[in-house]
Amino acid sequence: MLKAVDVKSVYAPKVSHTTDTYKDFLLAVKNKGQSIKRVTVHILTLFYTSFAYFQ
Repeated sequence: MLKAVDVKSVYAPKVSHTTDTYKDFLLAVKNKGQSIKRVTVHILTLFYTSFAYFQ
């Protein structure tokens, strides 16, 4: 998905996984020249509020 979309910011929780899918995600973020910003409660609240508004 990251390869097909113009990504401005990447947010993810601070976790560690060893699955191939997660490794592919990290590689895609790196290849886009992005860094991962840590998700906070404030960011999630803004996301879910905006999501509910546009439905």
